[in-house]
Amino acid sequence: MRKFIIPSIILILSLFGCMHMPDPRELATIPVKATIPKPVFDDGVYRLDSPGIVHIIFLFPGGKLMDPPGKEGAVNLLCATMISGGTKDLGPERTEEILDDLAADVGISPEREFTYASINMLQEDAEEASKLFLDLLRSPSLDSKRFTLERKKLIDKIKRDEEDAITVAFNELKRHLYKGEPRSKRPTLASLNTITRGDLIGLYKQIFTNTPLIGIIGDLDSNSLENIKRAWPIPGVKTYKLMGMPENPEFGSFTKTAKDRQCVLVMARPGPGMNESSYPAAYIADYIIGSGGLSSRITQEIRTKKGLAYSAGSFYQAWPTWGVFGVYVITETRNIQDVKQTLKDVFDNVIKGISTEETEWAKQAITNQQSVMYNSPTKVLSHAMEMTFYSLSPDFDDIFLDRVYDSTQAEIQDAASNLVKGPWVEIVVNP
Repeated sequence: MRKFIIPSIILILSLFGCMHMPDPRELATIPVKATIPKPVFDDGVYRLDSPGIVHIIFLFPGGKLMDPPGKEGAVNLLCATMISGGTKDLGPERTEEILDDLAADVGISPEREFTYASINMLQEDAEEASKLFLDLLRSPSLDSKRFTLERKKLIDKIKRDEEDAITVAFNELKRHLYKGEPRSKRPTLASLNTITRGDLIGLYKQIFTNTPLIGIIGDLDSNSLENIKRAWPIPGVKTYKLMGMPENPEFGSFTKTAKDRQCVLVMARPGPGMNESSYPAAYIADYIIGSGGLSSRITQEIRTKKGLAYSAGSFYQAWPTWGVFGVYVITETRNIQDVKQTLKDVFDNVIKGISTEETEWAKQAITNQQSVMYNSPTKVLSHAMEMTFYSLSPDFDDIFLDRVYDSTQAEIQDAASNLVKGPWVEIVVNP
């Protein structure tokens, strides 16, 4: 990869005075114009042309939020056991041998509200590989030995996560932001040890017997395509109740400790959803406040000017009807009070006013970013399927960019003030 070569060249040229290093803001003023390919929806299947490897992607309604109470981690364990356990007819070892011989890569990945299942394979092996993939999804063995092995792997991961300050901070944030809701829960050693193979069988029926959204990249033969369509004979996707705004967030300041001794501050509060009129302005405001990298206000004040943190910034995640805005700072315990005061000053100054220069920089940077965000066929296809899952228009991205460009200074200022004003859920790990 070139990522190590290019920075070295830049460093050498700059040291010898042969190169002028531009202001990062100047880079964002160079428009990037790229055509993002859009999948074609034909006869119930999303298709995207691409040479070489063939990809099949399924999106099943239902994800981690379907963990039974007290058995958090069950969906993760189900997906891992489905992959390693093989099919009922072949068993774990023979399934692995065939997939290895075909150089096929299979993945089953649960998200919060849906689950992806995918396979990448050579075109000449697509018929055999896709048939095995369907058998794995339609008739998994959920082998008992592999179930025990996968549970041990997840337990080991949980133990590592409990030592990591950043992971602890965000887990604690979810616990208070979504207090009392399924999304506030996380897998624990206790919950993993209560999960039985019978629990996996029940969850399998709830998720993988649903008709999925289907996506194909590359040239898949007609026989394999027809087998895929016949695998789930009921047309359409099962209606799934989506999550909304946090119902009862527990605002306030909370502390936690972790074996990893770095100090982490994470703060969050509800924000506008994608369907709200203020969404584009809020997106711009977040970029200015902290997610725009070195030129954003949080990074400038906390890291560049005062040297209080290794890393600092903001994040804004949005779904159709709800969103979350937050900030993070990775620092040292001795700096935490200065960090908090500086954040307060940043928020106060945001409320006092955002400059037109910042607004224009953020708009252009977001436009450039959107042009290259989906830089692989799988990202393009997955994004289109998720838009359908969330009942968003196929043209949402194009309309969004127009709305970003058309957002007024007053709208962006109002959105910025609303993001930083009001109560917060604040987590400090290793205070």
